[in-house]
This record gives sequence, C-alpha cells and structure tokens, in this order.
Amino acid sequence: MSKQKSQAEFIQWMPYILDALREHGGSATPREVYDTVARLAKVPDEKRFAKLGGGSLRYPNQVAWARQYLVWEGHLTSPKRGLWMLTPAAQTKNLTNDEAREIFRKWVAIHASRREANKPDHSPGSVETSIPDAEPAPESYKEEILTRLQAIL
Repeated sequence: MSKQKSQAEFIQWMPYILDALREHGGSATPREVYDTVARLAKVPDEKRFAKLGGGSLRYPNQVAWARQYLVWEGHLTSPKRGLWMLTPAAQTKNLTNDEAREIFRKWVAIHASRREANKPDHSPGSVETSIPDAEPAPESYKEEILTRLQAIL
C-alpha cells in the first residue's frame, strides 16, 4: 500500500458522513455521526475501537479528518462547537468515492502550495526582507568585542 493511500484511508468516510447527517435531518453531534457512519458502513467493532499509537481511537480520528475536508470543500459547517451541519449545497449531494478522492487531492495540493508560498527563500542571491534596516554584521568578532569594551570604559 502506498504511503499516500494509507494516510488517506479516511476518505472512505466522506460519503457516509453526508448520508449520516441527512439521516439526522442535516445536523448532528460528532458522536451521532460516528455511530451512524459505523452503522451505514458496517464498520466492525475491532476497526471502530482500534487505537492509534498515542492511545486515541483511530476510527473517530479518521471520521474527523474526513469531516475537515468536507468543511474545506463547503459541504459541512459547524455553527457551534459540537455540532456538524450540512450546507445547503450538500443537502442533496451524493458523494462517490472518486469524488471524495478528488476532494482530498484538491485540498492536499492547495495546502501544499500555501506552504510553499509561505516558505522563506534561502537560495543564493535571494533577498531577506524579514529584518528591515538591520545593521551589517561586523567584520570580525574581535572588532565587535573591542568596541563594546571601549564603550564600557
């Protein structure tokens, strides 16, 4: 299994999240969504209650990641903490697994380009603009120490 595929296992839950929220009238608590998705997707208990390395449950973590991508895509919103809600556009949206994968790929690319745009340029000849009006470094540390010692005397 490729690294990206194993890390993106959560995309399988995206269609089920939309279905679960529709089943709950368009909004539900995370716990209600986790339980309904598990029922709709026939998730076995050993998968539902498997733990991550840090001790937290893997399944709710994956459903939460799937939810986050659906939020970024504009299918879900959280009007208040502890409530997941379908947006009007998602009320009748039936998401396929291929569409879920495309949502994932789209947002991975968007976030990668944002990280790249915010990365400082350390290439030769690049201009560092983060410290305007900075004094140039002294020719040698001896000169700097001597200047400071003379200022004390």
